[in-house]
Amino acid sequence: MHPAGAADRADPVGVALIHGLARSTGSMWLLARRLERAGFATVRIGYPSRRLDFEAAVRRVADEIRRRCAGWRLIHLVGHSLGGLIAARLSERPEGLQGLPLGRVVQLGAPGRGAAIARWLSRLGPARAFLGPALGDIAAREGRRHRPRPGVGAVAGRLPFGLRPPGDGLVSVRSAWDGAEARAAVRSIHGWLPLSPRTARLVVGYLRDGRLGEAER
Repeated sequence: MHPAGAADRADPVGVALIHGLARSTGSMWLLARRLERAGFATVRIGYPSRRLDFEAAVRRVADEIRRRCAGWRLIHLVGHSLGGLIAARLSERPEGLQGLPLGRVVQLGAPGRGAAIARWLSRLGPARAFLGPALGDIAAREGRRHRPRPGVGAVAGRLPFGLRPPGDGLVSVRSAWDGAEARAAVRSIHGWLPLSPRTARLVVGYLRDGRLGEAER
């Protein structure tokens, strides 16, 4: 396990990786390794995503970042799905991380404008029981619009066949790009976005120089 050793470097520039709903820190392991090879320290932030509503999840993640990233020279945030929404909230309202040197944010398949699948599942009792209160919080985001914010990049998944609206099978490209100043898309289903080598290259580029490059068509 490499994140602990990477975080022990003196005065590092690092990345806190935040997993999505019903996922674990293991889902961000490969992306963490690729970021470490690019020279970043990393920590993978865990939180009980199926037991917390959105605001409680934001507070829990902020507590973990304060605990594990103290002393870093710069802290970038990279989040997948629900984790991307949490990362954006922490950047937008940084009081939860007051005093820490926040850098850029990259969202991977984050449902900024909600997701039709979340609305549908939130109406089913078994799905609500399994996925928890954050499911309803995602569903409630449908129809919202957020202005692009400096320092926020978004990578959307785009399936290669004619899905309408275009997206990764769970989150549309439009929803995933919501609120981001820099945008790109890769050919991927939702759950594989953190595993894609192209995603890793885009994340590294944005964290280094604020550019995501061209979207993959």
